[in-house]
Formats: sequence, C-alpha cells, structure tokens
Amino acid sequence: MMFYRSAYGILIAVMVVFSYVFAAGPSTSLRVKNGTVYEGELVSENENFFVLRIGSTNVSILKRMVTEKDGVRYSLPSDTPQDQTVLVKNEEHAPGEVIIKLKNGNVFKGTIISETDKLIAFNSKGARVNIFKNVIAEIDSGKSPVAKVAEKKAAPPWPPATNNLSDAQEKKNTPVNDNKPVDNTPPVVPEKKVFPAKETRPEEKKDAAVSVPVPKKRTDGKVEIVLKDGISFVGIIESENQRYISLNSEGTVINLIKRLIKEIDGVPYKRNTVQQEMETGFQVQRTVISETDGISDNSAGDKVVKRVVPFTAIPPDVSVSSLMVSLKSADWRERSRAARLIGGMGQWAASAIPLLTDLLSDTVNSEIPAPVWIDSSEINNLLRPGLEAARTLASIGKEGFTQLSNAVSQPNPLIRKHAAFGLCELTDDNALRLLSGLLRDINAHVRAVAVGGFRSSEALEHLRTALRDGDPDVRANAAFMLGKLGDRRALQDLLTVFDDKRAKVRARAAEAVGKIGGAQAVIPLIKMLSDENPEVRKNAVISLGMVKDTAAVWPLIGALRDKDVSVRAATVKTLILYRDPQSVPSLYGMVKDRDPEVKALAEEAIKLHTEIPLLISTLDDSSPMVRENAAYLLLILTGQDIGQDKAQWQRWYDEDRKKEEKERKMKG
Repeated sequence: MMFYRSAYGILIAVMVVFSYVFAAGPSTSLRVKNGTVYEGELVSENENFFVLRIGSTNVSILKRMVTEKDGVRYSLPSDTPQDQTVLVKNEEHAPGEVIIKLKNGNVFKGTIISETDKLIAFNSKGARVNIFKNVIAEIDSGKSPVAKVAEKKAAPPWPPATNNLSDAQEKKNTPVNDNKPVDNTPPVVPEKKVFPAKETRPEEKKDAAVSVPVPKKRTDGKVEIVLKDGISFVGIIESENQRYISLNSEGTVINLIKRLIKEIDGVPYKRNTVQQEMETGFQVQRTVISETDGISDNSAGDKVVKRVVPFTAIPPDVSVSSLMVSLKSADWRERSRAARLIGGMGQWAASAIPLLTDLLSDTVNSEIPAPVWIDSSEINNLLRPGLEAARTLASIGKEGFTQLSNAVSQPNPLIRKHAAFGLCELTDDNALRLLSGLLRDINAHVRAVAVGGFRSSEALEHLRTALRDGDPDVRANAAFMLGKLGDRRALQDLLTVFDDKRAKVRARAAEAVGKIGGAQAVIPLIKMLSDENPEVRKNAVISLGMVKDTAAVWPLIGALRDKDVSVRAATVKTLILYRDPQSVPSLYGMVKDRDPEVKALAEEAIKLHTEIPLLISTLDDSSPMVRENAAYLLLILTGQDIGQDKAQWQRWYDEDRKKEEKERKMKG
C-alpha cells in the first residue's frame, strides 16, 4: 500500500492513538512526505504531533513528516545544530516537565512517570511511552543549561545510580498503571543526564558461543516489545499477520509493524523470508498461487488449496475517510471499489468496519450466485458490494472477524451468504467452525458458498458430506473443491456422482476426477463421452488428457466427430498430448473441419505428430505412453530404431542435417 512505502509513513502509523473527546470543528487536511493525505478535525497539537479526528478515531501524526497543511506548505523551525550547548534554545518548561532527546534526533516533551535502570516511562500529552536509556542523548529539566553530549563513549558506572523517584515507585520499579490516579507532584530528576552510545554491563560480557537469548519470564501473560528506535510497549498480543502484531496495552490496541521490531521479551525478533517477501508490495497477500496448481503442503503434510486476493494499490490522494464516504455512494461500483481499497489498507482501516458491516445486506446483483472460487485470471474483476465488503472484513483482523461471526446468525440469508464468502478467505479454526455450521444452513445459497472455505485435506469429510447435499449447486461446488484439493481419497466419492441427475454436478465431477487421476477413473470418463450434455463431454475429454491411458485413444478419436465445437476442439488438444500414431489419419481429416478454431488446432496437431525435432523433444515426457508413441512415430518417419533415448536421437538428427547440408552444397 502507498501508506507503507516509506519508513516515515510506518513511524506515523505506529504512534499510539489518542482517545480524547472534543467538540466538532472545521476540517483540516495534512499531507505527509509519502504523499498520503489525512483529512479530519484538528483536535489538538503539541510540538511533536498533530492530532486529527478521522471518523471516530483520533490519530497522531508527527509534525516533521507533514509537508502541507490545508494546501499550504508546512515546515517546522530548523533543528538546533548538534554542537549547540542547549537542547532546545530558550525552551520554557512547565512545572515538572522535561525534554528528552534521543540519539536519532527525536524529541519528547512531558513528565516522567517512573524510571528503572533500563528505561524511563514518559507521559507526553496523555500518551505513555517507555524509552530505553541507551537510546537517550539528553534529558533537560529546564532548571539549568543542558551540557553538550560527551564525545567519548565512556562506560557508565555500575551498578547504575539510584534514581530520585518516590519510594512507592522505586519499590515497584515499573511504570505506574494509567488506570490508577497518578500523583501530580512533579518527579525529581537530575538536571542533566548524558548517556553514552551503548551501555556495556558486566553480566552481558559472555562468550559468544554460549550467549543464547533467554525470554523474560512473566506471570501476567504480557509481553514487552522493543522497537528498533528504543521505544518499548508492554501488553497482550491480540492478533498477528504477516506484517503486524496487534498489541493491547492497557486497553489501547497498537498495531506494530514487524520490521520495526527489535526484540520481544528480550529475544531478538527476526522475520522469516516469506514475511519479508510479502512486505515488498502494496498489500499483504493472505494467499498466493502455488506452482502446483493451487496445492501446497503444510508442515503437517496436509494438502492446502491456496486462494488469491486482488492486487490493490492505494492512490496517494485517497484516505480512509474519503473511502468511507464512497461506501455510501448510490453507484454500486463505487461502493465495491471503496470496499476493495479499504481491504488493501488492512487493520489500519478499522474505523470503516461499521459501514462495511452494513454493506453485507447490499442487494445489488444478489440474484447472481456467489463464486465458490475465483481464478487468478479473474481475481481483479470487481465483485458486488456485499462480497467485496465481506472479503475486506476478513482482512482487517479480529474486529472484522467478529462482525462476520455475528453476521452468520442473522435472519437475512443474504447477510449470511456474504459472511460465508468472507469467512472462506480465512483458514483458522474459528472460521472453519463457523463454516461447518453454515453447511447446515437452511438456505442452499449459503451452503453453496460455505463449501469454498474447506481447502485442506483435513476438511475432506466436510466436502464429502456436501457432495451428498440435496441442492445441486452445493454438490457441484463440493465436487469442484475436491478437484482443487486433489486428494485421492475422494476419487470414489466423485465417481458416485457421475450419474447425478444434474449436468452441472456431473461436469464438475468429471473435471475433478481428471485432476485427481487414477486408472480406475478411465472407464467412467470414457462412458461420459456419450453424455447428453456437451459441458460434461468436454470435461471428460479434458480429464482423459490428464489421465493419459491408451484405452482412451479410440474413444477420443470418435469424439472428433462430436456435434459440439467445444468438444471437438478439446479432443484435438487432448490427442496432441497423447502423440498416438493411430490418431494421425483422423487429425488429417480435422484440417477440413468447418470451425476455424478446430481447423487451426488440427494443423498444429499434424505438425507436432510429424516434425522430427518436436517428436524428439517429447521423448522426456512424464507419461510412458507418450514417450512410446513418440518413439514409434520417429521410427515410422525415419526408419531409425533408436528407441526412447532422446540424446541419441538428437545426435542422429544433427548428423543427418549435416549430411543433407553437405549434399546440398555438392549439388550446388
């Protein structure tokens, strides 16, 4: 997403969200360095932040990241030069207020809540931040001039000097609870502290070979997350995805971007390669296309069918607030587009959840069945608002999932159907539990959509059950998902529906059997070549091309006379895969077919069956039948009995070409 293109934008997003209540005021627009525009009510500001109310959420934005305010160029006063003898020249301090300057140049102004030997808990305009001492350059209490930072990195005395906090705070040695009354008496702090670039403690000087980080032990279930700039947060992890960790810190949920995290509970944090690769685009792809036709193996060895999500690039001039307005547009395409763009923003767009939830009841195109699966070639096509909203809610995190979870129990079947579509995007146990319940929904459309969420071999029994459902759409979708899964245990279940009364079920089953394979599927597929429905016959032809069995050659040659163009075209393509010499005469006849597509395919088939280099290239085909057929055709065309040795055939062909070239020159 455009919002995450720069580290500056990321720092803005990580800042703690304020929750003050102010009276409504005029709208203010702020443009930051990465081009993102924020619009909302300016509720407060200090020397470091603007606080905008966007929707119902107050968001703090670093002033040094702002380039324009209300269309007018904005810039902060020039920073004080590094060699100046004071931190902030002529800065006035409120009683008990101090200024902390970090080594990276960031400046915080406020009051110290508590202090330990490692960190200082700091309150800046109501927001509490834990700052590690080893990243602090200077502390100025305003009671005396601030000395220059020491150039030499001398080691600090050990143990550290006792701080001058109150006895109660010293005993706890931890930040006070924000939910409890805080003593307004200004804490006593040293006039000036100068910290070296890095603290070196005696117990940290250990042999590198045995220095293994050990997680800190906590009894309250909380973790401490330290960012690379030294700021730390303590709380309970609520959720996590490839890019963020959502931390609940005393009632405030903070989304921390993983690549800014230095350590968790004292253990260095490292993202895996997959996470790093997935963060290079504009969005987090919850699922990707695998190289095995949508099938992958997880750590337990179970097959999992992967889904794709649409690519969503957020325009630089688009904000959450403007998209929330578009969600109410009279144009359904505008509503769908806004829902999709919000989905690209992920958890940062949580303020749009109420409007997205309302869209679950959107009736536009509701008579059209919801897709059980969307291929990569169609993934970027815009869906109706209800489906786009459901997919976006699934991407926002815990709050979005809660809304989908509530929606499955709504009396309106349209809402339940859209909720099922959103849940199909997820693979966690809670989502699967809800989907399994929806397989028993009284509404067949809801059940048909819910089938698409069972995408692992662990869910095989659910798909088998759906294959026996009383509704043909549910059975057809179950057959389709079994084919996607490719689990051989489902082969017999699919063969039992080859005689289903509904053609759509037979067609899906024929397609699925080809993807699973197996010799026992050949005869049933051959019988399907005489089905009354052309879609069924075509899928049977295609599946026979996947199975590749010699018993199917003559039945396929007979299918070249099918009255349906799509069946004839599919048959030529399948016979090309077989490379069987018995099909060559019939393929010559197809060159005269009345349909131009079939005619062109037949000409290509003849070429592939008669050109020696192309036949040689087929000798390493995975199918033994194809290799045998190619060798036999080469024997017929050349009179050479070399067998299936591709390298030897290639040497023979190269030498034969040299001989022809030599003879041509002699004659010339």
